[in-house]
Amino acid sequence: MEEITKWPNSQSNLAVQQPTEKSLEFDYAAVGLSSAVGQKKHVIMMDLDSYTYERVCDTVKELIETYCFSDAYIIRSSAKTNSYNWHVIFLDILDSYERARGVVEPYVDGGWLDMCDKRKEFTVRVSPRIFSHDGKVHISDMLHFMTIAVSPYQIIYVKSNAHKLAIEKIYGVKVKPQGQFNKETKTKMVMYTMGKPVEISEESVRLAVRESTKA
Repeated sequence: MEEITKWPNSQSNLAVQQPTEKSLEFDYAAVGLSSAVGQKKHVIMMDLDSYTYERVCDTVKELIETYCFSDAYIIRSSAKTNSYNWHVIFLDILDSYERARGVVEPYVDGGWLDMCDKRKEFTVRVSPRIFSHDGKVHISDMLHFMTIAVSPYQIIYVKSNAHKLAIEKIYGVKVKPQGQFNKETKTKMVMYTMGKPVEISEESVRLAVRESTKA
C-alpha cells in the first residue's frame, strides 16, 4: 500500500497499461481513507454491507446513544437489489485501534474487519473502483454522500480536524465546527488493489480519484 499525502492535480490524460491475459474485470484498484490520527489514535469508521438505509440510521442512532459520539457521516458505497453497502464516519477520536474496534465489531462486515486488523487501522474507500479492461480505464461503484446524522453530543470527545477537512474535500459537504478539534491537517490515504494484480498505472488511479471527488 502506498500512502498518498495530497490529492492529485495533474491535467494529463489517463495513462493505461495494456492488460495481460490474466487480468480480469473484477480486479480493481481504489484509494481509501485511513482512520489513523497520529501514531496510535483513531476515528470511528464502519463498512456496512447489505444494510437498508433504515438499518444504517438505527445503527448510527444506537452508537450515538451508547457512546455519546458526535455527528455521523453516512455514505452509500455501492448498490444491490434490495439493500446497499455503506460507509459511516465519526470524527470523534479514540485512544487506540483496539478500543475503536470494540465499538464497530458487532456491526461491520467481517472480511473488512479482518483486513483492518492486519494494518491496525480502519480504511474506507473514497474513490470509485478502478479497473483496466481492453486497454481502457473503467470506473464502477461511485460513492454517494447521503446525510449527516446530527447528534446532541458535540463536546465529549476531541475530534479529528484532518478527517473533517477530508470529508469536506471528498464529499463536498460542510462540517460544522462544533466542539473541540485537534490541529492536524493531513490524513493518511492508501492506494490498494483487490483480487489479482491490476494493470492500471498509479497516475490513472490518481486522476480518476480527482475527477470523481469534485464537489
